[in-house]
This record gives sequence, structure tokens and C-alpha cells, in this order.
Amino acid sequence: MNNLLILRRRGFQAFQGWQFWLQLFLILSTFVSLGVLYTFIKTDDFFTHSFVYIPVIWSIFFYFHQQFMNKSTLEIDEFGLSHQSGLPDMLKRFHPDWRISWTEIQVVEPVQSVIAKNTILLPLNVKLLNKTIKVLPSQWVDPTQQVKKPLFKFGHDIADMYEESALVKVFEAKGLLKVKRSADGKYQSGLTENSLGTDINSSPVSIAMAGFVFFALFYFITEVYFTLSEFYAGAPPYLYMIVAGVIAVILSYLLLSKTKFTLAEKVIFAVFMGLSTAAVMYPLLLRVNEWSDTEGLQRFSYTKADTVMWQPQRKNLPSDEQVPTLKFDLASSEYWAQFEVGAIKEFEIRNGGLGFYQLNKEPIYEEQKVFYEKKNP
Repeated sequence: MNNLLILRRRGFQAFQGWQFWLQLFLILSTFVSLGVLYTFIKTDDFFTHSFVYIPVIWSIFFYFHQQFMNKSTLEIDEFGLSHQSGLPDMLKRFHPDWRISWTEIQVVEPVQSVIAKNTILLPLNVKLLNKTIKVLPSQWVDPTQQVKKPLFKFGHDIADMYEESALVKVFEAKGLLKVKRSADGKYQSGLTENSLGTDINSSPVSIAMAGFVFFALFYFITEVYFTLSEFYAGAPPYLYMIVAGVIAVILSYLLLSKTKFTLAEKVIFAVFMGLSTAAVMYPLLLRVNEWSDTEGLQRFSYTKADTVMWQPQRKNLPSDEQVPTLKFDLASSEYWAQFEVGAIKEFEIRNGGLGFYQLNKEPIYEEQKVFYEKKNP
């Protein structure tokens, strides 16, 4: 190889079609979310604030990430490879610069992955004598060549990435990377096979589990940020969540044991199922506790004990009632700051059929709206 080949990371400008519009939408949604939430939902609730912070943090991360991607280069010449991260010196410990010669490389191997067909995250292990460097060939493109296919595409498999990647072609030409070819010379992915599908991405088991994970995320966000009005008055019943998560892990692993996935793939899928199940249980337990309640919401008087704690007035409670202490950890909130220590306030509490207490925040939200509308008309 006599000529210098400079590869650059796929940046924002390389995205095509729906990817471009999705990223643009995420940026614009930051300002829309801020405007809507602070104009119409004026509350001091933690979940509302965190929902505002998510697009803000995403936009900040996206901006600096793109600046880094646009400056990062991978130079390939007759002597070897040289990586320039493009980061300031103080941040290069996270993505250091490096250079390796062809003689140092023993072999280059693709890493079998749970996300085998999602080639954006499929690395190549560049094995040296005393260490291994991971590179993502799908991220490196020749800026002089047009990107033929989008980075994310259903069915965009390893063979597509091999066909397009300049980095893969260099490794193959050097005899460092061995790839499978069909009789007509096309690349073959060599994906993990299993007894319930042609590969891990087309297996009914993996598709169903991936669908459940996305459903769990959607359900959690919808309930916690948009539809729930009652939240745990004390500590959530973590034991229920842990038990449900552990059961999901065990059942998922038993189901996956019928496939020929690798051990790592089975464990990762099972763990994701467990975490997703535990996440679903957080809002679902609140719903079940509400649906199984026979007495409805009860109003209890509380006294403000300090800047964040409210203690129930025990003298007005039945002897068998164990109403929990309430904590509103919002020291900077002007709404909560208006209440002096010793102030008395009523809260709506439910002791549901599952035996734990939950606080109805809807009246609090309404009071906060009125408070801030008067303060900032």
C-alpha cells in the first residue's frame, strides 16, 4: 500500500433518510419539551424535571460527540495504522491516540455479538503480541466515497458491512482478516445459528425478548412521566421487583437454553429480561395496589419536621395505622419553601390491597400550578 488512506468517523453529515430526521427531531424536541413543561406543567416534581433534563443532556452530548467524530481520523499507510482521536489532551485518556505497524498485528478477528446484525456495534479485535485493540469498522468511512447504505437498517448484516468497509478491505488485503465467501464471491456473515431460527436476529425467542424489552421501556416512561398520579409514599417494595426480575432471568435462561446461542448471549438476554421485568413492576405495582384497594384515598394531616420531611400527626391516627413519613427532597423549590417547619398540611394517601402506601400527587401538582401562575403571571 503506497498511498495514504485517511478514514473519518461517520458523523452527522453521513446519516441518510430517517436517521437524519430522527437526530434533528431529537435536537428540536429539547426546546419543545422545555417550553411545554415549564409553561403548562409548572411543578417541582423530580420525574417532571428529569424528563426535561433528558433531551437537554442528550443535545449537549450529541453536539460534543459530533465535534469529536468530525475530528477523529484513522490513517492507513504502508507502515501501519495511526489513530488520532481529535480530543483535547486532558480527555485523551478516554480515547487515546495510538499507532501500530503491520508487523505488530498477529490477526484480526470479528467479535461474535448478541447484536450480530446491528453492525454499528460489531467490533473487530486487532490482536497484537501483548494487547488487543477494538475497532468498529462500520464507524470508519472514506470521506471521498459516498456512503451507500445507512448506518442503521433492518437486515443490514455483517456481509453488508464487509462489502462496504474500507477498513475491512485493508485487513483482508493484508491477509490479517479471514472472512467467509459464498461460491459467487460474496461475503457471508457466519452468524450464530440456533435451533429456533436461522440466526440470533431472526430467532422467535430473541425477537420476542427484544420486543418485551422495548415494551417495558415504553410502558415505564409512559406511566412514570405521563399517566401515573400516585407514587410510593415510602420506599418502593423492592423485594417484589427483585423477585420478579430473578424469576424472569431464570425463565428466560431456561428458554434460551433450547437455542444454540453462546453462553454470553444467553446471559445478556436473560439479564435484560430481568431488568426489564423489574422496571415494569415499578409502575405496575402502583396500579395493582390501587385496583385492589377497597377503601380509596384517605386524607391524613402531616406536620413539616424539617426542610424536606413531613411527619404524620399520630394522635389523629388509628392505633393500627402505620402511615409513612413523607420526604420531598426539593430544597430549592419555592413552593415547598413557603411552608415553615411546624406547618400542617393534608395529603391524600392510599393503603392498597398489596399492603403499601402510595401518595396521590395530583392535588400537589394543581397547587403548584396555581402557586407558580400567581408568582409568575
